Amino acid sequence: LIGDGELQEGQVWEAALFGAHHRLARVIGIIDRNFYQLDGAVDDVMGVEPIVDKWRSFGWDTHVVDGHDVSALSALLRTLKADRGRQGPAMVVAETIKGKGVSYMEIEPGWHLGYLDPSDAERAVAEIEGREA
Repeated sequence: LIGDGELQEGQVWEAALFGAHHRLARVIGIIDRNFYQLDGAVDDVMGVEPIVDKWRSFGWDTHVVDGHDVSALSALLRTLKADRGRQGPAMVVAETIKGKGVSYMEIEPGWHLGYLDPSDAERAVAEIEGREA
C-alpha cells in the first residue's frame, strides 16, 4: 500500500521493475490516489500522471477502483488473488478523497498530517453519522 505522493520516489519504480522482471504474480499493490501528500497537492509538487499507463508499461496488471467502495475493492482484490493465470504483479489504483465524509477535512490539505483533538473528533463522528455536533 503506497500513497500517490510516494510515486515520486525512485525506490517505488525500482520495485516496479523488480516485480515485473521476476514475474511476482502473487504481489498485489494498492495506490491510495487521494491527490495530496505532506507538501500539498501531488500534481503541484511533482505530477505523477498517467499512473495507470506507467504501471502497465512496467508490466503490471493495473486496475482502477473507487477506494471508498469497500465491496468493489474487496471483490477486485479477491479476483486478483484468485487469478492463477496472471503472469506478473498487479496494481490497484484506489481513487479516494482524503477525509471523506468530514467536510472540513475534505477541503483542507493540512489534515494529511493532522490529528484530531476531542472537539474535532466529536464533530467528525457527528458528520459521518449524519447528525449535528
